[in-house]
Amino acid sequence: MAAGQGHQSQAGGGTGRSFRFSTTWCWQIEVPPPDPTGQVHRQIIVDGTYFGSWCVLIAHNGTHVIGRQWCDRESKAAWMALFKQFPAPDVVITDGGTGLRAALDQQWPRTRIQRC
Repeated sequence: MAAGQGHQSQAGGGTGRSFRFSTTWCWQIEVPPPDPTGQVHRQIIVDGTYFGSWCVLIAHNGTHVIGRQWCDRESKAAWMALFKQFPAPDVVITDGGTGLRAALDQQWPRTRIQRC
C-alpha cells in the first residue's frame, strides 16, 4: 500500500483511489492572484516550489502571500515577472534560487539581500 492510502480510504469511506477520484475537483479550482496594492513592504520572503514539471515563485510579506508567478523553472525572467508585481522592498529574504540575483540586480538594485 502506498503512503497515505490507508488514511485516504478511511476519510472517503472506500479505497484510496475512490477518495482521490472524488476530490479531483479540488485541483481544478482557479485561485485568483493577490490584488496588487502598490504597498511598499519593508521585507519580502521569496521562494520557488515545484509541482511536477511546473514551478511557482511565491512572494510573502511575513503575513500573507503578496504575489506569485508560475513558470517552468526558476530563471531570471520568471523572477523579474514576479518582482514587477510590486514596488521594491528594503530587504529580500531568499535561499538564492537560480536567476534570482540577476533579477534582483536589474529590477530592484537598491534592495538588500538576506540569505536564509
